[in-house]
Amino acid sequence: MTTKNHYNDLYKKETDPFGVGPSKLTTMLLDYISNGSVYEIGAGNGRNSLFLASKGFDVEINDTSDAGIGAVENKAKELNLDIKTNTEDVRSVKFSKEYDVVLSTFVFHHLKVKEGFQVVSKIKEATKKGGFNVISVFTKKGDFYKLPISKLFFYLEENELKDLYADWDVLVYKEQEGTAHETRADGTPMKNVLAHMIARKP
Repeated sequence: MTTKNHYNDLYKKETDPFGVGPSKLTTMLLDYISNGSVYEIGAGNGRNSLFLASKGFDVEINDTSDAGIGAVENKAKELNLDIKTNTEDVRSVKFSKEYDVVLSTFVFHHLKVKEGFQVVSKIKEATKKGGFNVISVFTKKGDFYKLPISKLFFYLEENELKDLYADWDVLVYKEQEGTAHETRADGTPMKNVLAHMIARKP
């Protein structure tokens, strides 16, 4: 099953499979910036982008899932929020301008290793001087990376995300265990070590 079909099916079955409200990392961004332009890669059901739009940010998003984009558009309309949406694969994202914030939470593990590094470069280039990248990724510690197919995809070593931003000001960095939406064969939730970062472009 393709990534697009997987998430289309998921969003049709569950309204908020990844929770309601923004991630903690997204709320922490407000400690550093209170307005500006935001591009969220792989916005999913829009929990982060809707929050930032409600705070007055100018928000643009993309996602490969038609169902996810449709859900964001419907919620934005209900809340009278203006969010520009793009239905496209993350690999083919093309930034039309530079942004104050580029945000991506738990998207990179869908990319092959080389593709992941290429998208990181794109994100950094599309960020304004003094702007921010807000990123959460899966590391190689946990159930996801134990799956044989995962070796082909973008999972990072301990502190590797921070090292990729050695030329930026890393304001927030934390690695911690989290519970995934997916389950093991016995029905218990998969667990993985996650890396969370807010970095500012010098």
